[in-house]
Amino acid sequence: MKKKRNKIIIGFLSLVVLSLFIWYLSTLNFEVLNPKGTIALQESNLIYFALLLSLVVVVPVFSLLIIFAYKYRENNPKKVDYKPDWDKNSLLEFSWWFFPAVLIAILGVVTWQTSHSLNPFKPINSKVQPLRIDVISLQWRWLFIYPTYRVASINYLPLPINTPIDFHLTSDAPMNSFWIPQLAGQIYSMPGMSTQLHIMATVNGNYRGLSANISGLGFANMSFVAAVRSNQTFQTMMKNMSQVRQTLNYASFLKLAKPSLNSKVEYFAKVNPAIYDQLIMSYVNHYQPTTTKSTNQTHLTKIGMIM
Repeated sequence: MKKKRNKIIIGFLSLVVLSLFIWYLSTLNFEVLNPKGTIALQESNLIYFALLLSLVVVVPVFSLLIIFAYKYRENNPKKVDYKPDWDKNSLLEFSWWFFPAVLIAILGVVTWQTSHSLNPFKPINSKVQPLRIDVISLQWRWLFIYPTYRVASINYLPLPINTPIDFHLTSDAPMNSFWIPQLAGQIYSMPGMSTQLHIMATVNGNYRGLSANISGLGFANMSFVAAVRSNQTFQTMMKNMSQVRQTLNYASFLKLAKPSLNSKVEYFAKVNPAIYDQLIMSYVNHYQPTTTKSTNQTHLTKIGMIM
């Protein structure tokens, strides 16, 4: 009777501890599990799906582990029969091969589908015209250029709500990784190369953006704010940025690109929208062989294939 009561108490306390742990987790903001955009929502759903599918295997396995450890413990007063011939049980043999194989097949199909549907280069289907933003990772800051509005900002990224965003990313520093956890997954930025990322925010708010790749001394402070606003507010922000005194052309960009631990927000007007392409071509020309014209053209064509 006493042992049965102890089991009930232990079970009850375990349930209380588990409930408190779940409640505590619910108070935390796990950004990847708190999506505010279409791409991030699909990614979080994929995480939950993979987790639940994994539990189909994990829960029975660890439950049986606990049951066997308790039932066949050395000091168990109830003697349990030892049956070592289960390796010849066809039903069990079928079960522990068939069900994991089915789960792996399901994960394989889902992985194949989502690898294509969540391809960062794939545009988002929308009736709204996409907005292009050029992203350049510096040491140790983020530069955002809005070619349509001829404005730019440092460490501050205004975004219109429910509008597809077409990011074009490169780097004028060591390889980096651009990440806004609540809006999309990370994407690398590399010198001399151009990558893309498509996102669409669906909820107004300020979301943390960061560098997800260690890049030296100022890495820890290489963060920014993605400010999602209504379309009207966004247009006002673009208008206000176009009236600042600081301007940006390629010559002033080269000065801006020097390594700096200054992470304050800055704005620029009358921005030359060709800065992004000029930066990439500066790396292409730097590695261009100085032999014949035909060789140079071939080299540029090869580089262009990976850009």
